[in-house]
Amino acid sequence: MSLFVLDEKKKFKGKLDLINCSARRYYSFFDLHLKNKLNIVPIIAVDFSLANLTFEEGNMCIHTLKPGSPNDYIDALNSVQDAMRSFTKFSMCYGIGARTQEGEGPACNLLSMTGDFEDPFVSTSDELINCYAGTIKTVRLALPVNFMNVIKFVCDLAQHEYGTVSDVTEIKNYYKLVILMAGVIDDFQDSLNEILRAANLPISVTIVKIGANSQDNDSMLLMKKSDEAFAQSERVFINMFEFEKYKHSHEEYNALLKQKFKFDLMSDLPK
Repeated sequence: MSLFVLDEKKKFKGKLDLINCSARRYYSFFDLHLKNKLNIVPIIAVDFSLANLTFEEGNMCIHTLKPGSPNDYIDALNSVQDAMRSFTKFSMCYGIGARTQEGEGPACNLLSMTGDFEDPFVSTSDELINCYAGTIKTVRLALPVNFMNVIKFVCDLAQHEYGTVSDVTEIKNYYKLVILMAGVIDDFQDSLNEILRAANLPISVTIVKIGANSQDNDSMLLMKKSDEAFAQSERVFINMFEFEKYKHSHEEYNALLKQKFKFDLMSDLPK
């Protein structure tokens, strides 16, 4: 096949011969979601560690269940579940950093907020908040604050999914991990290593910082340490948001910020 090259006056300048050519079809993420029935699997992890203690007057813990007292975890959980509703009918909910048994042992690094590790699924915001409140009443805040286990758990699910298909278009599940945390990470390097695994797996990770910001914010440091992986990756696979920035004393403006938060939560899904 020959193509003739003309200048701006349509005079012959040369000839380009095409000896071999081919066409490839590229799938967008939403092609896979809509046409191949790709499931988006939301996995929500809540920090129940002692890092949630605060010295604010009248409110010693961010995880308060006192009537009339604000609880940013509840507000954030409602927004997360609402944002996911357009993509899926269920979420999986887990806890981190709580002591689940009597005694003074270390914190459990991965627990089901439903109370059943084989059935961590919730389908509505009310069900999610009831599981959250039930967890608060039955566990004790503890240390250390280790996130590696929940990130590894999700990466292992995605690795199994990715390793059993011959074509990327055959993948049936894409995992969306949302971590709600106070900002302290005790197993920093281990958590970072697991997050970097997500760059090449069908996973997006969103970290939501709950509570007032401080100098000791490991979540911000985690993002900075991940910059090199971001530069090498073809997509944004991790985001971090400070929930404080989505709050306002004016009711109408606060509602708009909550809508923006829901939109931002899904911004790291592939295009």
